[in-house]
Amino acid sequence: MGDFASNDTSNRTEIANCDETLQQIFWVVNGILALVILAGNSLTCAIFLSTKQLREQHMNIFLVSLAVSDILMAIMVVPGYTSFCAGCKYLSTDTCWILAQTKDIVFSSTFFSLLAITYDRYLAVLCPLQYTSKMTRNKALA
Repeated sequence: MGDFASNDTSNRTEIANCDETLQQIFWVVNGILALVILAGNSLTCAIFLSTKQLREQHMNIFLVSLAVSDILMAIMVVPGYTSFCAGCKYLSTDTCWILAQTKDIVFSSTFFSLLAITYDRYLAVLCPLQYTSKMTRNKALA
C-alpha cells in the first residue's frame, strides 16, 4: 500500500510541475515538424511516381518505401503521440499505448527500408557486374 501512495504522490507532483505554455510550444513545434515531413516526403513520392525514368530503377522502390514510412510517421505518430502521449495527464491512457505500438511499427519499417537501401548500394558498389542479376525488380519489391 505504501508503494501505491508514493506513486499517487509522484503523479500529483508531475501534474503540479506541468507547464502549459511549454506544452503548447511543444505541440506547435511538433505540428510544424509533421507538416514539413509530410510535404517533403509527399513531394518525393510524387516525383518518383510521376517520372517514368525514375520508376524503372529498382533502387527507387526502396526510396519510395522510406518516403511512405516517413509519411506514416508524419500522419500517425508525430501528431497523435504529441496529442495523446505528451504532457502530464495522458501518459498512461490506452490511446497512448496504441500510439506507442504504432510508433514502434513505423520505426521498424523505416529501419528496414534503410537496411534495404544499404544492401542495394552494397551490391551496386562491390558487385557492379552482377548487380542486375542479383537485384531484380521482384527481389526489390519483396
